[in-house]
Amino acid sequence: MKQNLAIQQTLQQKYLLTQKNQNALEVLKMNHEEITKLVLQFAQRNPMFACRFHQEKGYEMMDTVHAPISLKEELYYQLHTCKTSIREDIAAYLIESLDENGYININEEEVAHAFQVTLQEVQDVFTILRTFEPSGVFAKDAADSLYLQCLHMGNTKGAYLLKHHADAILSHDLSSIAKQMNLTIEEIKDILHSIRKCHPYPCAPYQTQTTINITPEVDIIVEDEEIRIEPISVFTPSLHQEYVSMMEEHPQLKQYFQEASIFVDMLHRRNASLLMIINELVTLQKGYFLYHDELRPCTLKDIAQKLGMHESTVSRALHQKYYRFEGECYAFKQLFSAMTCQGDSADGIRKAILSIIRQEDKHKPFSDQQLVIKLSAMDLKVSRRTVAKYREQLHIPGSSQRKLR
Repeated sequence: MKQNLAIQQTLQQKYLLTQKNQNALEVLKMNHEEITKLVLQFAQRNPMFACRFHQEKGYEMMDTVHAPISLKEELYYQLHTCKTSIREDIAAYLIESLDENGYININEEEVAHAFQVTLQEVQDVFTILRTFEPSGVFAKDAADSLYLQCLHMGNTKGAYLLKHHADAILSHDLSSIAKQMNLTIEEIKDILHSIRKCHPYPCAPYQTQTTINITPEVDIIVEDEEIRIEPISVFTPSLHQEYVSMMEEHPQLKQYFQEASIFVDMLHRRNASLLMIINELVTLQKGYFLYHDELRPCTLKDIAQKLGMHESTVSRALHQKYYRFEGECYAFKQLFSAMTCQGDSADGIRKAILSIIRQEDKHKPFSDQQLVIKLSAMDLKVSRRTVAKYREQLHIPGSSQRKLR
């Protein structure tokens, strides 16, 4: 057989994430407190770097906020930065369907019908969501949550035991399990001991509150129905120009000068990128700031597409960042609102439910089904179950508990 050796040229485009770009992304993710710490550390080791701190303004702008750790906010961030292809509209609906323990009990066929997709497509979304942190979220119950955690930990025997012998575990029938798995009772006890390292309610920490001191990134001010965004500057970075003339005599200063120049440029780019993202987000939610309207449906993907950025960049930029509005501090991620499977804003539906209940006859309060009808008249299409979920999120009791005797 005659063989021919041929050389073929191909043009392939690759993006290499340089160390400089990696550093820029890390700086973009930092909040005021983290940036301040980094700046102080850099100033100590680089004589060319100068930084003037606005002490009085920094202290004035520091606020104490009670920030609830939200499971859903954490899941949305994982969703929008997920590297695996996923139907985000279905995923958002499933996230909104979680109960307070992070469990989900939903008919997958109904979801498939609502989104006009195949059952397999819904199951594919579920499969990805069940890999999210905290490990065990999107489980059907406590046993299923323990099963997911065992899989995540690589505890295959524990996962098998929970999947195939859950009833026997509850009845403490270890001899039956040992016989079926061809193991000794001591080996079964060892597996059960490994399972106890998992938590049946892994989402419990998200139901707590923590108090933190934060410095907001911007002030959002409304005057004459105009929105103004004012950056809150804690410090001003610069270079020691008086040392520039000494660089010829002291070559080491050149290296310091280059490093300081790159660092200052990185800080400026961080602020510019953040302001660009904030401006787009505030513009999209201007009705909320001007008239206290409900939040418009908005995701990280929406903002990223408008600015020509990657979703992960937007996610990093807004990570643990806050704005001040009407004297209160809020996390930027609170400006993102999910969309129901019918395309309505979840925030808008919650506000509508609250408004209807405030105006109801307290002697004849509306049932959840009556709320569904009232919402439908407002062109808000939701199920009774969804109404019940949103009502509980608003800490509003059922109709029987609201009725005045």
